[in-house]
Amino acid sequence: MSKKKLAGVVLALALLVGGATAAPAYAATQAEQLATLIAQVRALQAQLAALTGQNGSFSMNLTLGSSGSDVTRLQSWLIGKGYGIPAGATGYFGAQTQSALAAYQAANGIVPASGYFGPITRARVNSMTVVTPMPTTPTPSDTSDRTDAAEAIDDLDSAIDDAQDDIDDAEDDGEDVDDANDLLDDARDLRDDAEDAYDDQDYDEVMDLVNDAEEKIDDALDEAGIDNNSGDADENDAEDAIDDLDAAIDDAQDQIDDAEDDGEDVDDANDLLDDARDLLADAEDAYDDEDYDEVMDLVDEAMDVIDDALDEANVDSDNEGDAEVSLRTATTQSVSGSDNDYATFKIRLTLNAFGDDMYIPQDADDAVTYQIEDASDGSVVGSATTMSATFSSSADEVGDYYIINENGDEEFTLTVTFDPVPGDEGKSYRLQLLTIEYNDSESAPDSTWSTHGDSEFQTPSTFISD
Repeated sequence: MSKKKLAGVVLALALLVGGATAAPAYAATQAEQLATLIAQVRALQAQLAALTGQNGSFSMNLTLGSSGSDVTRLQSWLIGKGYGIPAGATGYFGAQTQSALAAYQAANGIVPASGYFGPITRARVNSMTVVTPMPTTPTPSDTSDRTDAAEAIDDLDSAIDDAQDDIDDAEDDGEDVDDANDLLDDARDLRDDAEDAYDDQDYDEVMDLVNDAEEKIDDALDEAGIDNNSGDADENDAEDAIDDLDAAIDDAQDQIDDAEDDGEDVDDANDLLDDARDLLADAEDAYDDEDYDEVMDLVDEAMDVIDDALDEANVDSDNEGDAEVSLRTATTQSVSGSDNDYATFKIRLTLNAFGDDMYIPQDADDAVTYQIEDASDGSVVGSATTMSATFSSSADEVGDYYIINENGDEEFTLTVTFDPVPGDEGKSYRLQLLTIEYNDSESAPDSTWSTHGDSEFQTPSTFISD
């Protein structure tokens, strides 16, 4: 096909596509035809780029993350030279463009063939014909999705940079930020995956990966002890409440099944637990409708129903109040010295109060029970040269108590320092949380939340030297 004839075909198709997009929306068949025409225009662009061109030159360096008309021109030029970019000339310099450019550099003796469009490669390309491609005609929804995805990646970059600054500041203040930095590296990996999805024009996947990365950033800031109140407290509380309710239903079902194995009649209990599941489904619907107050009301109601179900099954639960506890992290650190061998155990928790305020003593001896275990056989250690504990929180304080407001949640950290008696050194030990004591008023605890010895609420073991 001659250059003149091919250019005419491209122009005719471009006019047809332009006319189609200006018309009102039609049925799916018209939309499919439009997509086919757009694809044909792009394919013919690549052929046209190999045959003809306009005067023009590149004046700036381009690399991963660059965007704009220069990127579009470079992509069209590479495609026209036979260096494929599956996503086409999108105007965004991603991994596919880098790979195509590196292949061109390698084939033409440009060193290094790294996929960076710098002065050497720019001069080589400028000495040849540079094509300014005919504008493509993406649908408005494609353009909007692509723009939203690009902005989401840019916002994520800023969020990662800000989080790193905050974590560095926390490290300067003496915080242990190793786990926080690991989580932030996970966020960076997700960011790179989002960029690959952008190159593939999978914009829904971009948004999913960005959301996952933002959650990793939140976790990283939590690990560094940084208060990350983003303004979405109601939404976050509702999401946490739904997760806690889901876990509470599973726990209750396990206890009811155990009661049935012991010969209890649990039909009514199971009926009530089904009611709790219905309320969970209603709470999820309310969450989707962004009615977070309704979520909290439904969760409270479901928690009451769970209590009724356990009563029907004659299950004796140590969790007498409306409290839910979830583990955040459990860590250990052993210290070795000539005369000072000991370990520090930490368990970080999120406590949720449902139905009433929770008052928890600030004194660890009144707030929690725990035990140090020999990791080899699970036996409880009865004595120590030194054993001390603190139960700390950023929650508001009222007198000698921490307070968690009704339907709210707060983070707590149990820190236990353990120095075994002579003769018990040279072993591995771990910390097991047993109970948390609380009240719904500013007075001595009258309710207990129990782990039932669940290994979820124990730290990894650590070896203490002799």
